[in-house]
Amino acid sequence: MQTSLFRAFLCLLSFYTFSHAYSFTSTLDKTSFMVGEKATLGLKFCYDNLEEYTLEEPQLLNFNVALLSEEEKQETNTTVCLHKHYALSAKKAGMFTLPALKAHIESIPPKYQERYNKNHYLQKLDIYTKALPIEVTPLPEGLSVTGNYTLTASVNNTEVQAQTPLHLTVSLKGEGNIENLDFLTLSIPYTLIYSHKTEGLSKTFDIISEANYTIPAIALTYFNQEQQMVERIHTESYHITVTGVSVKESKSIWVLLLAIYLGLFYVVYRIFKTLSFIDEKKILFKRIKSAKNKEALLKVIAPYMHKSKGLERLVYRVEMSERSAFKGLKKETTTQMHLLTQNSNKFK
Repeated sequence: MQTSLFRAFLCLLSFYTFSHAYSFTSTLDKTSFMVGEKATLGLKFCYDNLEEYTLEEPQLLNFNVALLSEEEKQETNTTVCLHKHYALSAKKAGMFTLPALKAHIESIPPKYQERYNKNHYLQKLDIYTKALPIEVTPLPEGLSVTGNYTLTASVNNTEVQAQTPLHLTVSLKGEGNIENLDFLTLSIPYTLIYSHKTEGLSKTFDIISEANYTIPAIALTYFNQEQQMVERIHTESYHITVTGVSVKESKSIWVLLLAIYLGLFYVVYRIFKTLSFIDEKKILFKRIKSAKNKEALLKVIAPYMHKSKGLERLVYRVEMSERSAFKGLKKETTTQMHLLTQNSNKFK
């Protein structure tokens, strides 16, 4: 209670010290909305006389924040107000709080304005908006997309030569929380597909094949805020005829079989190589453990001394060591070899 009274006293003292009118307020057109739905945050800063001011920008985790408008205008004969509006859209559901925003003010009282050293009388003040609670509710059916859209697709041809790219363009029109089509993917068996980003909500695919194929319908499900209902839209599907495939098709099969054979050979080779490496490590640590003196230990680790600076220094220490230090050096050797063998390429 005492702390609250003290803060109130300081605010009152600052107000009379500045002897000017300042205010900084924030408003939301709605404090409860769905994921992806847009709400408008308004900031209003009013002043009658100051040297400089800075306003804190709203920043909210799990929200997209975009400046919509900014306007400064004369409200009364002595008061100017700055109006700023932001669009907020939530990325996830939950209870959130828009924190209090700060306005920093620097002012010189009128009676000191004409003095040559007026900056000596510069006064500083921070004022704040109120914190605003926000409730974000989830979209139905676990959806994450909201808005109102139309989805179309087009191809440059429905008949194409083998190994000649066919161009598919997918376009999305409307408004909502979709910012790009990066999420849009296409999978068609026995084809090569390359995607290209284009401006706006559009995406192009180049499709190459040696056999006939079908481009499936591309679907999008979203929640329409205006209609308050789930909508499902989709493009047309296209059957593509590929010509001139007889000779090339048989050749491609042999190429595919050769690629599969080489792939299997490489996998088997890597398996045997890994097993060989594991056996070599096992034998190495067994020899270190069975070494009875420094001469026997040096025979084991000396061939690897050029692989690691730490191991090189250790070899010299073993050479110069007394019998009493052998046990500790042997333990340190095991640690160094463990570090070395963690990287199989370096070990080999």
